[in-house]
Amino acid sequence: MNPLHFFRHPDLKVEAVDLGNRTVRVPVARIEGSAPGPTMVVTGGMDGDEYPGILAAYELVRRYASDRSAFRGTLVVLPIVNVPGWENESSQNPDDRQFPKYFYPGKPQGRPTERLVSWLVETHVRGTDAWYDLHSGAITEGLQPFPWTWSSGVKRVDELNAAFLARCGAPFALNERASPTSKAGALAREGCWYVLAESGARASTHPDDVARHVRWVEGAMAALGMLDRPAPTSPAPKVLHEVTYLYAKDAGLWELAQPFNPHVRKGTEIGRTRALDRLDGSPLIAPCDGEALWWKETPSMRHDDILCAIGH
Repeated sequence: MNPLHFFRHPDLKVEAVDLGNRTVRVPVARIEGSAPGPTMVVTGGMDGDEYPGILAAYELVRRYASDRSAFRGTLVVLPIVNVPGWENESSQNPDDRQFPKYFYPGKPQGRPTERLVSWLVETHVRGTDAWYDLHSGAITEGLQPFPWTWSSGVKRVDELNAAFLARCGAPFALNERASPTSKAGALAREGCWYVLAESGARASTHPDDVARHVRWVEGAMAALGMLDRPAPTSPAPKVLHEVTYLYAKDAGLWELAQPFNPHVRKGTEIGRTRALDRLDGSPLIAPCDGEALWWKETPSMRHDDILCAIGH
């Protein structure tokens, strides 16, 4: 399936990417604003089954290609990076069962996913001012929307984090400390600000989830000086700094607590896990207060699945 079938636009081109086992065609738009300024890369579909970010990326192309006077600098938009995952309706690249979001900077002669990420980094990300990555809950996941930034110790990047979080309008945000070997840490040392944003769940294409992504991207553009936007009147978000992941210890059946409250309190039951040959299960207990960022909603449970991620 051609990802551009329903979204043809004169500013959208396709670029051929050699993954070793095959060549895929990735949609790309490069839109120049009314004056020189920063360059921001926006990616959707790093996980191929996370649709609100994909639709938001196409909306950004429509909006800014039709009104270049509205911004300064350069906006590079790749609505669907993981084309194999998109075709397969999966987060992973089915060619090697890897997640592109976990790789940086990739390898030009590596496995298919390593080649895909290497192409993205070397062709579009390297030398830019910012990389904004659009995500959502996958087909099996519930999620609370939030922007995700990293404190790097690089003054310019940390200033951009603060400016963006002050104006994004999110109820809460996650700002973790970047480890030196992480993607965000490596990009910061190269002068590139990295943001990952989550909006939408369960393969939804709800307009509110798409609009939130667009609004937050524009907040990041304003923080960079690409847009002239007044600071919002909404309160600054509650900022979380760490994530605790609750994993499945074995394969089996997962039963999310009903009703499930994403505003988690220490000691409450998140859900129950059980083996397929048992009728009773073991409770999964929240180890801390915090916000459930995303959680598994479907019953099938594999060893090491993330059943809930709690920000605190």
